[in-house]
Amino acid sequence: MFSIYDLIKACILFTNAVAIINERFLIKVGCERPTIDSPQTIKNRILTLLYGDFKMILQMPLIWINIILILVEVVFG
Repeated sequence: MFSIYDLIKACILFTNAVAIINERFLIKVGCERPTIDSPQTIKNRILTLLYGDFKMILQMPLIWINIILILVEVVFG
């Protein structure tokens, strides 16, 4: 049965996936790091977030959220 907990867990897993995306993978699919003088398109804004801001902002909170999620899974199954 689908619950709120499953939805939260799916969001955390998706956030983990986005946070660990490799720059080499992004380059292979044609998403190079935008330069300062690149046009401000939605794609370039998302790539700017993926290449640096997202990883820097969410690194420590994600570590703690993952630890809590693992402990909940171990305790409650």
